[in-house]
Amino acid sequence: WDARGTLGFDLLLDGIPVVPAIVGLFAAAELFNLVGRDYIVDDLTHRAVVASRILAGMRDTFRYPGTLLRGGLLGACVGILPGGHAIANLLSYSETKRAAKDPEKFGTGDPRGIIAAEAANASSEGGSMATLLALGIPTGGATAVMLVAFGMHNSVVCAEDVPFFEGHVDRDALGKTFLGTAQVDALRTICRLWPRGVMDEDLHEPLHSAVPALLLSGTADPVTPAAYGELAARGFTHALHLKLTDQGHGQLGLPCMDRVMAQFLARAADPASVSQLDTRCLNAVKPAPFFLSLTGPAP
Repeated sequence: WDARGTLGFDLLLDGIPVVPAIVGLFAAAELFNLVGRDYIVDDLTHRAVVASRILAGMRDTFRYPGTLLRGGLLGACVGILPGGHAIANLLSYSETKRAAKDPEKFGTGDPRGIIAAEAANASSEGGSMATLLALGIPTGGATAVMLVAFGMHNSVVCAEDVPFFEGHVDRDALGKTFLGTAQVDALRTICRLWPRGVMDEDLHEPLHSAVPALLLSGTADPVTPAAYGELAARGFTHALHLKLTDQGHGQLGLPCMDRVMAQFLARAADPASVSQLDTRCLNAVKPAPFFLSLTGPAP
């Protein structure tokens, strides 16, 4: 028999937990907005990215420093308040129009209206983050989702990672790094209070599976080094482990990776052919440059 509304998944017998449901609703709203639309920008002439137009827009923005500064300050202050992010751009636009000597130009394409609204909209996120980090109170949708993400992260880490720190973390070696032991100590403090689920006894047992697997690693990844990928690959009968030279954490967005993934999915019905994927295009992928400034890497 099959319970109604579970779609065949036993995990849905108890219903959908509130937190994942709320997070899903935020994403669903945007998905419904994009359904049936081939492009976000309908006008074909406006889809091309033209550097000269971008630079011209930046130049025009700084022609109104007072409007930019007022919008930024107003957005940051209003963003601190619950719900402030939703109205920061409206308040900034209204205040800029009220203070202008020629308010009749607003609503006709005057750049001051756009600058005021967008400056406040962007800076309000900083105000929201200040309240979230200082008091743990989300003041908008984005910080609410972020708070949920922090909570889900803590629930997993406190159950599966932190209990095994003892005997596996070299505090002396860690203390010589840039961050030192701050993150480890912070996680231990959080996990003393944070609720956690029951961990399966076989969580750390090696996985063995005949399902085809594509494992991606970066040789410069300090979080999940390529050695972890090698260990994981041993448990799969049909696995291909790609180690990308000088790449860091996260490889799905790299050039050419979409083609490799498409090949892998197309060969899923023939597990033995996974090792024959054409990955030569990955040889041309260059590592991202380092940068020590908020202005980005040097040219």
